Amino acid sequence: MGQSIKCSSENILKLIIEKGGRAEDLWTRDIAGTSIPILEILLEHGWNINYRGPHWDPMPFMWHIVEHDDIVAWCLEHGASVFLNKNGYAYHHGACPEILEKAAQYATVSTFELLRSKGAPLGWRPLHLAVEQAVLLSASRVQVEAKGNNEKTNEKRATLARKYSERMAMVRHLIDVIGVDVNALDRPDGRRTQNYVAGNALCYVAQCYGFPDGLNSEELVWFLLDRGADPAAALVEAKGVDNPEFLQDVQAWKENARPSWSKRALRYWPSWLSRQPTTSHDRAADCSEHQEKT
Repeated sequence: MGQSIKCSSENILKLIIEKGGRAEDLWTRDIAGTSIPILEILLEHGWNINYRGPHWDPMPFMWHIVEHDDIVAWCLEHGASVFLNKNGYAYHHGACPEILEKAAQYATVSTFELLRSKGAPLGWRPLHLAVEQAVLLSASRVQVEAKGNNEKTNEKRATLARKYSERMAMVRHLIDVIGVDVNALDRPDGRRTQNYVAGNALCYVAQCYGFPDGLNSEELVWFLLDRGADPAAALVEAKGVDNPEFLQDVQAWKENARPSWSKRALRYWPSWLSRQPTTSHDRAADCSEHQEKT
């Protein structure tokens, strides 16, 4: 059954179901990426569009396809919920975020707003994930630019440019339209959660390192700083993971922008750049010390 879904083979899928195949036994990740006609067949034969699988597949179907505007719209028209059914699930926000967090990471602004109009909650870190995806796309663009010109490379270059533009549009929308706090933490209630940087959105740029061709993250960093992002914790993070490009981006912004609030936010700039925290404990202590002084 899974292969017929993957290949969008409607007739074969119908035959399998007639022979006893059960649509309700499918995992959501096995259905992601298929066509609307296949989804209609599954829905007619008992598939639960809001089904959540076991702990390794906890996201409902719509969470997997947020980047496809037409399929999201179809899901909403056919009973998909924007709320998570948490009955029987241990709470693990990192494994299954809210739908708007996934949308901020991958969807267009129009799809994000469609989901929000249905009452979808923002979750903890829509801005963090949008920023993280933007910087990863920017790094990918740098890598592709280093390659030669051929049809396949040019197509990939255009796709990455489109996706990066969409992510920057999302970042601007979240801050300028929705009013998301640019300095909001990714785990505001203080709980420990796997794979979280534990900082504001700017920290998610600072912790992206190890890209040999660079990040080209200046546009993103400058936008966040222009909107009031406090770079204190991100500077500690960047030094801790050896991300000199981020430090250069912030330094260049400081030299070119200098908004009035930056005198307070960057008051201890020289001492931060001259010190090298060696452990996560040291970096946390540095961050606390900075917050106390400011």
